[in-house]
Amino acid sequence: MNKRSIIIYIASLIIFILCYSCKTENIKLVKDKDVFFKTECMAICRTSGVYFDSTLNKDLFYCTDILTNKCIKIFDFDCNLVKTIKLDSIPKLDYMCIVQVVSNDTVIMLGNQDGNPYYQDMIYVCDFNGRLKKTVVFPRDYYKSDYKSDYYKKPSIGNNIYYNNKVYLKNIVEDYWYYNKNNMTPETTCIMDSLIMNSAYMAAIDLSDTTTNLIQPLFDSIYRENFEKGYIVEGNSFYHIANNKLFLPIGHNGKVYVVNLDTQKIERTFQLTSKYTGIGFNYKMFVEGKEKSVYPARDFLTHKAGGFVERIIWDKYNKLYYVAISHENKQDVDYNKIETMAASTFSILIYDENFNIKGEEVLPRKYLWYAATILVSPKGLWFQTGKYTDKDYDKNFQKFTLYRINK
Repeated sequence: MNKRSIIIYIASLIIFILCYSCKTENIKLVKDKDVFFKTECMAICRTSGVYFDSTLNKDLFYCTDILTNKCIKIFDFDCNLVKTIKLDSIPKLDYMCIVQVVSNDTVIMLGNQDGNPYYQDMIYVCDFNGRLKKTVVFPRDYYKSDYKSDYYKKPSIGNNIYYNNKVYLKNIVEDYWYYNKNNMTPETTCIMDSLIMNSAYMAAIDLSDTTTNLIQPLFDSIYRENFEKGYIVEGNSFYHIANNKLFLPIGHNGKVYVVNLDTQKIERTFQLTSKYTGIGFNYKMFVEGKEKSVYPARDFLTHKAGGFVERIIWDKYNKLYYVAISHENKQDVDYNKIETMAASTFSILIYDENFNIKGEEVLPRKYLWYAATILVSPKGLWFQTGKYTDKDYDKNFQKFTLYRINK
């Protein structure tokens, strides 16, 4: 091969690589503007979101005021108020931790009979007139079933918990959720064997079922598979429903199970990767923080030991998935000041509908303050950026920063 041929070959190879790179990772998020919805209530995580209004034939934004005005306000994405749903007649409304508007006339609420914000054992279904149509209370003696771990009561970090008349909740293996097989005493291993090896990973609560069989255990193989391999079995609630699929990220390594909700079968897995952070929490850092801090163990996974999947979102307009990943914070921190634990940035990984990576955008951590309230509309991606700790916070408005999708 002569010199000229070599040069042509190298130039062609460079062009091919550049073209391939552009083809596989060419989507950017471009900051557009700040937007204010006049909600007249404080933003509460997991009580806001988007639903499709079949009458108006468009997506609408809703937010819930469960503490003061006891209502749901619905807006279009030009910030115009469309409708207000009064909730005065709903009992124990302040015990509700998740609100999801699922259709033109159905609202799902999830709460606890005793007001415990961490575990949910009660579901309300109400209409757009604020009338309670159905109440589901999980039977107390269900916890003594063959599935010996705690109970199926942990909602997603987001507020999308509903699909096809079923509510999906995560099973929490309480008190043992941060252990793995390789660092336990024989006594602890025995306990974990009874809890993990016979436990469902999740459950589907069938709202159409009026019997005590309404809770259907799912995916028992996930706990068993990871525990037997010596991986950390974590009981976090980071699961997501998007594009009629259920996504189950595994905290230690960034592996994601994808479940077909119609068949309730695991149909595939894929691996998350980032240019800017490790995926999966740093166990050594996690143990160090647990020993030094007054804060609960789970705070280190999301704030310090990092690399966690905060949210998976489907963009039906652009046929894209957005995965919000917290960055691992490798800096020294004060373990008794939780505000110092989080890294200053996070990533939005962008995937096409076949889970091919199409881009990664690094954004300020403040855009992830309410991970549950990252919205998608035809205009782009909306991040809730106004929070009650801001000096200029105005509880009458909910502030979002809009990013356009640049292909």
